[in-house]
Amino acid sequence: MSGHTLIIEPDQALAQRFETILNDEGFDIEIVASGNEGMRAARRHPPDVIVLDANLLHTEDEVARNYWAFKLHPRTRHVPIVVLTEQQYERAVGEADPGRVGDYSLPKNTFIPFTLFELLRFIHLA
Repeated sequence: MSGHTLIIEPDQALAQRFETILNDEGFDIEIVASGNEGMRAARRHPPDVIVLDANLLHTEDEVARNYWAFKLHPRTRHVPIVVLTEQQYERAVGEADPGRVGDYSLPKNTFIPFTLFELLRFIHLA
């Protein structure tokens, strides 16, 4: 696999670890530190998959807003998104009206428990 993978990860050490592992798996990696940088990068060169670190955001609504920003933009709406988190959010999430910011939520099973094995599995599935 040599797909272009955009990783949005503010922790530089973790980002470098992802890059090393995913490069070894044959992925072309681009790493940015924020959701805004990620959107600019994705508009410039749409990736095959986006990995979004939920821990860089403070609330579930912020994660959902970033997710929907990618899903509503014409250049990135088709791109699969893997959202990383070290915890499962308790609130059940479902599709929401993306036109209403306060109602943003994510599709079920968007969040995954974080291990490198699971990250690789989800990227390969995307």
